[in-house]
Amino acid sequence: MKISIRQFKPITKEPVVRFGTAPGKQMQVDFTTIKRGRKKLKGFVATLGFSRAFYVVFSEYEKQ
Repeated sequence: MKISIRQFKPITKEPVVRFGTAPGKQMQVDFTTIKRGRKKLKGFVATLGFSRAFYVVFSEYEKQ
């Protein structure tokens, strides 16, 4: 009896290259919407380019 196993993740041919910046030079920010039933919740996400540290805040409106 022969057992064969298939990989779940496809093998990437090219390695992923991270875009790096000097400390204190770049920060990426974005809003996202999370729906829970009829209520929507906004999420503010800020990520530092060098350290990849992030900050997340949830609120009802983007104005805050």
